[in-house]
Amino acid sequence: MWEDKRYFAAWMYCLLRANYEETEVLIGNKKQLVPRGSFITSIRKFAAETQLTERETRTFLKRLESDTLIDTVTTQLSTQINICKYEDYQGKRHREVSKTTHEATTDKEDKEEKNKNPSISPQESLEYLPEHFHGGRFENTWLEWWQYRKGEGWTTKISYAKSSSRDLNKLAGNNVTMARQIVQQSMDKGWRGLFALKGIDAPKKTKHGTRNRGSFDKDPKIREI
Repeated sequence: MWEDKRYFAAWMYCLLRANYEETEVLIGNKKQLVPRGSFITSIRKFAAETQLTERETRTFLKRLESDTLIDTVTTQLSTQINICKYEDYQGKRHREVSKTTHEATTDKEDKEEKNKNPSISPQESLEYLPEHFHGGRFENTWLEWWQYRKGEGWTTKISYAKSSSRDLNKLAGNNVTMARQIVQQSMDKGWRGLFALKGIDAPKKTKHGTRNRGSFDKDPKIREI
């Protein structure tokens, strides 16, 4: 094939024309699914695009078939040429390109997500606390908690500030002292999340406000925030 430059060029033409992914084409009035590594042509079109005669084209294709380089499916309207070892020629490169494209897409999505949900400083985290938790000793305890999480390498993102503040309010109600004790308890015990105080349930609402009801607490991890 190398000695006959026209045939060599025609073989390169086949490799370059082959679809790198499954493609649907219209032949006459019907749609046909052409697999990866194949392409649709005709003897006349192949000859015109490779500058072979139609006779030379038939000879060339038969030669490739006898060498198991291609196989063909011929109809009245077209000829489908399938490259037998397409994956050997292109498979590794295609996988590498697909992997690179996937990684680039993932990196872009990660960056977009990071921009929407960035890590925040202890002072910034105060913005997501309910109003009745602002000021006094609780703020100092909360700032210490946020700094503690940062030092441990745990999440300090906006989403955590929102969820932990909301759930802390459920555990402590409007009781600021209890909220501070909950946060302090987690730091003292080296816990990653916030839990109900040991032996104390969340405050119960009554018509007179809220009150605490002592009880033996279940496994605190069930209530992790």
